Amino acid sequence: MFIDTIDSDDVKASVLEAIISFAQTSQLQTIAEGVEELSQVSYLAQHNVFAIQGYIYARPMAKRDLETWLYNR
Repeated sequence: MFIDTIDSDDVKASVLEAIISFAQTSQLQTIAEGVEELSQVSYLAQHNVFAIQGYIYARPMAKRDLETWLYNR
């Protein structure tokens, strides 16, 4: 819900920054879900968020397809 606000003028963009800041201050690990673009990965890396899930890596798939995908990577 917040990742899609990266590089936009959406009011929720400031909420994303606040969430990241709170997590870091509280020494919580953050996982960004719904990452689809390299610009989002770059933004998150600049904010020290390195646990990332989303279509940037792969679409949802069946377990057997995942095993093949992992083997080929």
